[in-house]
Parts: sequence; C-alpha cells; structure tokens
Amino acid sequence: MKIFKRSHILGSFHLVLLGLFLSSCTTKPCHIEKQNISKTTWVYEYDQSIQCELKSGTSLESSRKKLSSISVLREKKDHDKIARAQVCGALTGRINSFEISAQDLEKAMNLGFQQFDLKLR
Repeated sequence: MKIFKRSHILGSFHLVLLGLFLSSCTTKPCHIEKQNISKTTWVYEYDQSIQCELKSGTSLESSRKKLSSISVLREKKDHDKIARAQVCGALTGRINSFEISAQDLEKAMNLGFQQFDLKLR
C-alpha cells in the first residue's frame, strides 16, 4: 500500500482549484456578458455652453429630440475632460451624451453626434 504525503495531496488539490478557476470564464454566462457590452455605445455632442453665461448651451432634452428616430437607453450631461483656460466667453467643454444601440451608431453620427472615445469616459 502506497502512502501519499500530505503535501502531494494539497498540491493536487490546488491544481484542481486552479484549473476550475481558469476555466470559469469559458462557460456560457461569461460569453453572454461580453456580448452585451458591445451591443450599446455612447454618443455625444457638445452643448456649446459658454463660461460665465449661466443659461447658455443646449439642454439634454433638445439634444435627445435630435435622436428621436433612435432609442435612447440612458443620457447624461458630462464634460469632455479637456483642460481649458477659465475665461469668460470660452466654451465649457460640456457635452450631452446618450447610450444607444450599437446598430444605431451610424444613424446618430449622421445626425452630428460623435462616438465616445475611451478618453472621454
């Protein structure tokens, strides 16, 4: 009868756990989640707001009306994250952004919207 050392048993156990861990994202739910991520995208347009002019700029509602032929999933007022001089009369860099279906991206771009660059998120 062969006696196994405790370290061999624990080593084998760890290898089995490692194998299960590494194979966990090859199951169907992980692939579905990855597919859902690419089904939507964000588009934006500058609201043309001007520093020191409180009520300047296009509202989210006005921008959404331009997308009336497209289903908007989410919307938000955001900033393009580009540094600007703080001076009255200069543009603020605020944007109206909308999450839409990726299949509507070309339609939105034809309406004057731009796709989010990862640097803007």
